[in-house]
Amino acid sequence: NESSELAMGGGVTIDGNFGADGDNILNCNIISHNEARCVVGNNALGGGICTNLCEPILTNNLIAKNISDGIGGGISFNRNSVGTSKYHMVVNNTIILNTAIFGGALYYRILIRAPVLINSILWDNSASGLGDHISGDDENIVVLYSNVQGGWDGWGNTYFDPMFIDSLCHLSESSACIDAGIDSIFF
Repeated sequence: NESSELAMGGGVTIDGNFGADGDNILNCNIISHNEARCVVGNNALGGGICTNLCEPILTNNLIAKNISDGIGGGISFNRNSVGTSKYHMVVNNTIILNTAIFGGALYYRILIRAPVLINSILWDNSASGLGDHISGDDENIVVLYSNVQGGWDGWGNTYFDPMFIDSLCHLSESSACIDAGIDSIFF
């Protein structure tokens, strides 16, 4: 996805402006090797996934090797739906080897409620500006029971080498990430 003014979602775009304002669930996908590029400043949003005016639930996805020459190499969350009480949810995802200027793995902006990230692995992402893994408008993102390279504040978070054994990010039997998450959580 390359544009002269705005590039949204090199792999997947979920946009409330185009009818994606209900329950949006992205489950069990491999979102890999996508690019969002734009010649105007940081107007490339989400090399792998970009959302706008909606609150998706992303579960059990592998988001890997995506590039944004703006924000959110793996994921870019932009603006909530008007009057919503929902959160952007990222649960049981592996987000690795993504690249951006800001937020190598995930970037969020102009949100009423910060995203919630649970039981996920963020590893080997990079940003030439800020936030190799996570960056956004503020530091209010909720990260729980996740493995974030370099560490991240929050209940149950770790920063162990996940010990991937293949390109699909299967874990070695001796990986500290196995059963390190939480079975269920009320949010």
